[in-house]
Amino acid sequence: MYHLDRDLPARSATRDPHGDPERDPERDPHGDPERDPHGESGGVWRDVVEAMPGFVMLLNADYVCTYVSPAAERDVGLPAAAVIGDRPEALVHPGQLPDVWRVRAAAAAGERAVTTRVRVSGHGDADRWYEAAVTQLRDPQRQSIYSAVHVRDVTAEVESQAALTRCSDRYRCLLAAIDEAVLQLDARGRIESFNAQALELVRRSADELLGAQAVAVLDLRDRDGRPVTGPLSTALAEAPDDDAPAWRTIRRGDGQRRLVRITTAAFEGPRPHGGGTLLILCESGGRGGDVSVGAPTLEQARSAAGLTAREGDVLNGLAAGGDVPTIARQLGISVHSVRGHVKSITAKLGVHSQLQAVIAAAQRGMIDLSVRRG
Repeated sequence: MYHLDRDLPARSATRDPHGDPERDPERDPHGDPERDPHGESGGVWRDVVEAMPGFVMLLNADYVCTYVSPAAERDVGLPAAAVIGDRPEALVHPGQLPDVWRVRAAAAAGERAVTTRVRVSGHGDADRWYEAAVTQLRDPQRQSIYSAVHVRDVTAEVESQAALTRCSDRYRCLLAAIDEAVLQLDARGRIESFNAQALELVRRSADELLGAQAVAVLDLRDRDGRPVTGPLSTALAEAPDDDAPAWRTIRRGDGQRRLVRITTAAFEGPRPHGGGTLLILCESGGRGGDVSVGAPTLEQARSAAGLTAREGDVLNGLAAGGDVPTIARQLGISVHSVRGHVKSITAKLGVHSQLQAVIAAAQRGMIDLSVRRG
């Protein structure tokens, strides 16, 4: 069995200024067991190193490069002559040197595969980024200390991450600049992100929203006042005109229900099932809720709150200033039935009195007090 800790430094001794020329793998590429007991294993580790993604360097105790695998020139255009006999940090951007020293100290303390990313001045117009994993090794025969450095080019990853960060920053600025509350849902309807306006509208903490099912945490109801359990597209569809705004109610963290105009927009993700939906909410009569975007009809507002047609009639009577006996006489039903409808209305609107019910209904577009006063 061959061990990298034992064999790798032995085969790189030719690059050590204090090495033994009799063990030069360039002079004896196939290894001579009579002179080098590790000759065969040296060929094995060399093949393994050259097959690895990226390239490998060996540094002696003074951190001078004594070996660099051929992939350095093949993959990143770094010839061996540019690094062998020199310290590789000469190629590193000065601002990255503290990271190099930190990794060296960690490797010297016994940590294995200590990783950092460094910026290297390129030969062209742009710099390159490399990820280096460093492990300190010891040659048991000569007690020489080496640092094995596995390097791979991560420039594309760094640039992609930077581009994603810029996109994310622009996305946050956009969400902060608009009036509507926006929640971003993943493909399963779970909340991934939101803007400050969403927190203000739903009156819930960020911890309550992140990762929660949107329809559940908002207690989203369909146009008949029933909890939404199916796809959003089905729950938000208006008949017969599918282009009409969808007005639905949600339950805020304080227990009150609010009528909101809901718009959705689907987006695709970078991975399988990585897409999702933007849920855009605008409260009726609230911030951003001007009539130019289309206000709900009385029927839409009432159905969104789950009011039945008869409860709508009773609500009209309350808004006109009628008491329970008067409303019962006008509708031709019993006083007991009217009281039951009033109790149901106050419960659905989240209020505790007939006066509060009228005020809440006016705020949510269920009645128009100005017309009735005229």
